Amino acid sequence: MGIFSFLSFLRRKKSVEKKDPADRRKNRRTTPPDGSKVLIVDDSKTVRQVLSKMLLQAGYETITAADGKEAIIKAQKRIPDLIIMDVFMPGINGFQATRYLRKRQETRHIPIIIISANPEGADKLWGLKVGADSFLAKPFSRGDLFGQIEKHLYESKVA
Repeated sequence: MGIFSFLSFLRRKKSVEKKDPADRRKNRRTTPPDGSKVLIVDDSKTVRQVLSKMLLQAGYETITAADGKEAIIKAQKRIPDLIIMDVFMPGINGFQATRYLRKRQETRHIPIIIISANPEGADKLWGLKVGADSFLAKPFSRGDLFGQIEKHLYESKVA
């Protein structure tokens, strides 16, 4: 880039119109009722933090767990409105934790979204077989995540 093209770049009029960040969304999000809790279960601290930040920004209260055993304890104690459960974790994995939560009276009704980085369809089939309500393959978009959350939270409230 020559000096003249650089100077013309600097002289260009800046756009005064600012875009509303909400405009990029295809569908409007539903604001969760106060106290809506989501339990995030993943052995990756980064995944827990990213998901927690996204959900907090959207108005959800978040609870995190690093493995299946911790998830079971927190789910029984705090009774979240929804659980996002990773599959592969040390100790009790996501399939085992989901199966256990489905057998307990106090946690049976909680929607569970299984997430996995495994591109194979076996995780999805097995997750649904042990009682998960849906499956998201990592990496997933923010829109896909919120679509699943809203589907399960608001369908269960209407039904």
